[in-house]
Amino acid sequence: MDRNLADTEVKQYLSPRVSISYPITAQSVIRFSYGHFFQNGSLSSLYKNDNFYVTNVGSTPTFGNANVDMQRSIQYELGMQQQLAGNLKLEVTGYYKDVRDYIYTQTVFTNTGREYKVLTNLAYSNVRGVSFRLERRRSKEDLFYGTLDYTFQIAEGNRTEPEDELFFSEASGKQTETYLVPLDFDRSHVLNITFGLYQTNNWTFGLIYNLTSGAPYTPAYSPSVVPITFEQSSDNKRIQHNLDFKFEKFFTLGDFDWSVFLWVSNVLDIQNELTVYASTGRSLSTGEETSNPTQFNSVGRRIARGDPGLMDSSELANYYSGRPENVSRPRELRLGFSLIFN
Repeated sequence: MDRNLADTEVKQYLSPRVSISYPITAQSVIRFSYGHFFQNGSLSSLYKNDNFYVTNVGSTPTFGNANVDMQRSIQYELGMQQQLAGNLKLEVTGYYKDVRDYIYTQTVFTNTGREYKVLTNLAYSNVRGVSFRLERRRSKEDLFYGTLDYTFQIAEGNRTEPEDELFFSEASGKQTETYLVPLDFDRSHVLNITFGLYQTNNWTFGLIYNLTSGAPYTPAYSPSVVPITFEQSSDNKRIQHNLDFKFEKFFTLGDFDWSVFLWVSNVLDIQNELTVYASTGRSLSTGEETSNPTQFNSVGRRIARGDPGLMDSSELANYYSGRPENVSRPRELRLGFSLIFN
């Protein structure tokens, strides 16, 4: 059984890194960093089905590959810090990350027409962007502090969908042509704002606001409605934003310092759409409601006659719209106290 197995190669990697910081003036600093970073795949993926067991019928077998190379990431970063006032700082940073030998499960068709999946280093991705940060630090002379962060970023990688179009053919010795698409975590615009007022050992008031572009997703319609296949990650979810608030008052009672606080999450009670249906790009509605309005008729009849083990009819009516797990949590208020040990 082991006659066709080969030993895993011993691999050695060099990971050079350099970081330079140089003060241009007494109020400004420029910095640069460069480095090679390596990351191994998870052990569960490297050694998956390590006995290479294949059933004669059923699903396509998937094999790990302990001989894959480690993922290699080359990262560049160039930034500048500028003091604008005694407690006010501006920071600008540009960065680029190039990931090669990305570990990915590849479909292979053999000369005999058999199909299997195996771990390879065929994928590639890159991330590039620029960020701006304006920070006003706490000072004893005033009550106000805050930060403003904005990042513009593009994250792309080899497409991984549709799987039936991505394969290597042993007969032709050719690999399916691929191209770059937005990665799942790609966010073109990210804005974070913090604002605070405070009086030392007396009270604090703070606001945190964040806004992000919607993540990519792949539209998909029923073939009976639109018989086409969309490119992977060719559309985006809706913009997401959120505001949190906290007020805390400090007291001294005997030998103890303590405080009471009011913490409000999602002050504006915004319903951000986290998971969306591919046919609509929305969290609580889907195209199947109109393209296939009779899809639940059979289940509805079973519920109506009282068959055991089925949901309530009201849940069936709200099968798509009653999905709280698809959206962000509603407004939440917390009132509490804390003991402070110095």
